[in-house]
Amino acid sequence: MVSSILDTFRVKFGVCEGAEISMEMDPGTFDDGKVEDLVGLGVNRVSLGLQACQEEIGVLIFISSLPHQTPQMWEESLRLPIEPRPRHVSVYDLRVEQGTEFGVLDTPGDFPLPCETQSAEFIE
Repeated sequence: MVSSILDTFRVKFGVCEGAEISMEMDPGTFDDGKVEDLVGLGVNRVSLGLQACQEEIGVLIFISSLPHQTPQMWEESLRLPIEPRPRHVSVYDLRVEQGTEFGVLDTPGDFPLPCETQSAEFIE
């Protein structure tokens, strides 16, 4: 199904080579084989962000590529929630939108976001 949806987008909208193609996945319903299949279809982005750390909520959402964030900081963040065994984990890469607080702060040098290569390291 994903293949046919992506093929339709490519035909109807002329998706550029190397375009960012994101896929949200539930960690409980996919495995390495499914990830490899999606990568083979052109999916090249997974997003992360921490929403809640309360064990009773049982859901974790992580955001990567934050200002000043390093791969080492990211790894430390991911190690924190291993013990409670959350029911759901989502990952999002920070996206700065115009008109938001991050959008106002996003000035070169003052609010350094990781480069694309560094952001890719977070996903690895």
